[in-house]
Amino acid sequence: MLLEKLRRGALPAKRDNLASGRDAGFTLVEVLVAVVLLAACLGGLAQFFSSAMARNMDSQTRSQLHQIASADIEAIRALPYGEIGTVLGNPHGKIPDVDSEIFQGVSTDIPVTITREISFVTDPSYVGDYPANYRRLTVTVESTDSPRIDPVVVSTFIGGGAEGGALDITVVNAAGEPVPDAHLTITNDKLSPKVKIDSYATRTNTEGRLFLPGLREDKTFNYYVAAKKTGYNEAVTPTGFSVKKGKPFTTVTLTIDLLCDLTVQLTNYAGTPRPGIVLQLSGPLSVPPWNYTMTATTDKYGYASFTGLRYATSLEPCMLQTSPPNSNLSLPAGTDPDPVDDDAKPKPVPAGAIFLMLDGGVSRAVELLLP
Repeated sequence: MLLEKLRRGALPAKRDNLASGRDAGFTLVEVLVAVVLLAACLGGLAQFFSSAMARNMDSQTRSQLHQIASADIEAIRALPYGEIGTVLGNPHGKIPDVDSEIFQGVSTDIPVTITREISFVTDPSYVGDYPANYRRLTVTVESTDSPRIDPVVVSTFIGGGAEGGALDITVVNAAGEPVPDAHLTITNDKLSPKVKIDSYATRTNTEGRLFLPGLREDKTFNYYVAAKKTGYNEAVTPTGFSVKKGKPFTTVTLTIDLLCDLTVQLTNYAGTPRPGIVLQLSGPLSVPPWNYTMTATTDKYGYASFTGLRYATSLEPCMLQTSPPNSNLSLPAGTDPDPVDDDAKPKPVPAGAIFLMLDGGVSRAVELLLP
């Protein structure tokens, strides 16, 4: 019977029916592909809505930061003119330079950092003895747990008057070029209460200058000024300055420059390295309190390095010698010494001392001989 059915084609007809039924449905692969495509679409939609919600939350947070800054501005403006000043600034007052607070937001609490800058400003048309006739107030508010949101900065001017003296401070580099954005600290320990102006607002402008009016009078030369900037040496006035009411203003100039490095190669006359020799670098000799003493030991190749050095000039050189001093330390034959002023050298000159000049921001290499 089976053979007969095969000859008549009954079974192939059944297989055709099976194939036809399979074409009418979906295979497992097709179902899986559809699921993956659907998941991808849903994931994209979820990411879109999540991003939209995040942007909406950021917009709400930034709006609230602006409200906080505006409220802080109005609260300070409501104070008596003479009390509008920060703890570390000039004008001096009781307002904190920086505050950390938590404000209630629309959906959650917002921790913020509030930075306040208050400085004197002069109307260019003003020609009187007391140049400060405005106070500029700048409030910066940033969300401490949302660093992706830019801080909100709000400024205003408050009219009034500020009698007293003024410091006209200029910061330059060793070449006499202005140094912008140098941070300045002004102190006077003899007045009561003591003066310490050290706020973020006390920094030089693009011309390397800061005009600081509204200072209390002191004729006993006890105002000191210090300047610093990242990557530069620090500087401080070696003597104090007096400040008088009105004119003339007291002028101060400070010099800072990029830090530099010095590498020394020490060999004998045959060119063989001298390892294990202690070298001592001192300087700049004529500029207390910034004179210094550093030591370094030559390695097996005869090299020794000094880093983070203050610039040194012909009038303010640094001095290199062995420790203990060795009179045989010298420059190679045919090498001219740096043109250092004799008055800048110590008296008597130590045995085997080499005097060097260093340019700000430059790494200098020096070859020396020691038998």
